[in-house]
Amino acid sequence: MSNPYQAPQKPLSTVNSAVSNLYNYKNLGALTAITTALLLLGIFSAGVETWSSYNQLDLLNRMRSGMQYTQGEAMANDTREMAIGLAALAIYILTAIVFGIWIVRAHKNLYAFKLQRLSYTPGWALGWFFVPILNYIRPFQAMKELWQASHGGVKWDSFASANLINLWWLLWVVNSIYSTVVSRMFLSPSNIDELIIGTKASMFSVLIHIPLCLLAIKLVRGIHNAQEKLANSHAEMLNN
Repeated sequence: MSNPYQAPQKPLSTVNSAVSNLYNYKNLGALTAITTALLLLGIFSAGVETWSSYNQLDLLNRMRSGMQYTQGEAMANDTREMAIGLAALAIYILTAIVFGIWIVRAHKNLYAFKLQRLSYTPGWALGWFFVPILNYIRPFQAMKELWQASHGGVKWDSFASANLINLWWLLWVVNSIYSTVVSRMFLSPSNIDELIIGTKASMFSVLIHIPLCLLAIKLVRGIHNAQEKLANSHAEMLNN
């Protein structure tokens, strides 16, 4: 029978009580290095795409102006654009897969540290990216929680969120919307003018993509370093 005079206990998160003992801490070093390398490769890929688009734009402007060009030149341009586009898509997919694995593993570490009051499980921290409409809100909240908990430890909910998270997510949303709009508007251009506009729009995306990748690198490395410090402090406490 409970003591009626005992002060009420603050209930623990139902999420924590279900999964707190399921995970062991795993260092994110190798996974962070791979993610960083892929993001850098994505920056290089964006630069190559921009260079290719610039060459295509030059060809299209000559075609529109009635200047001389060869059929072989046009075919070479199409082949180059297709090859670079497929390579960039492969890099993007691989980066998304590895970054998703990194997100799940980083969230598992929070539970390995026995942190309380967490709102997102490792699975849903990634799963919310695939839920329409909510994928513009929930993943940001989960990543914000990951950053705060990794840096703040036991008292993580009083740790201030970094502007890095806010700016990274803003660029992620802008990049997502911009890419969707451009691909739908210029997927099947009906004339050379539309193709020129689509090429210019594609070139402009590099101004969003490169800063987004750089911020993502700072984000994963910042969380990795914070979790490493947290793991070391936990180890010292256990040894003492």
